[in-house]
Amino acid sequence: MTTSGVLAILVIQAIIAAIAVPKAIDYFRAQKTKEAYHNLQQIFDLEVLHFTKMKAHPPLDGQVSFLALPHHPDVPKAQPQSIQFNKGAWTELGFVPDGPVLYSYSVETQGSNLLAEFTVRAQGDLDGDGKFSLFEITGRVNSEGRVEGRDTVFALDPLE
Repeated sequence: MTTSGVLAILVIQAIIAAIAVPKAIDYFRAQKTKEAYHNLQQIFDLEVLHFTKMKAHPPLDGQVSFLALPHHPDVPKAQPQSIQFNKGAWTELGFVPDGPVLYSYSVETQGSNLLAEFTVRAQGDLDGDGKFSLFEITGRVNSEGRVEGRDTVFALDPLE
């Protein structure tokens, strides 16, 4: 094969690599976002269970609400972290991830009884550049006393 033939093959391979590598990186990042979706729904379900238990045995003041949870871990990292969710209110919720986590999870709440609502958040920094992706699910108690919203996930800059 001639030198120009070898160069042509190398140029073609470089073009293919320039197209394929970014697509592969995006694919692997997208695979990592599955953790956020799965854990958000698991935390959502545990919040609904907590609320249901509180309705069955309301506190003395009669205010049934969801459980507010601080960011845990405090800061997401580009590499998975082996974190125990066994501090404070996280223990009460009973959330146990399937393995190390890339995202920081939290729950913000407001209202009580039929006005109760909560937002489960996952923040991630998949490439370690300090820019965060954000995923949220908001649950609200409807007029019949059931919690809705589980399947609606808001995502902002998911592959950041």
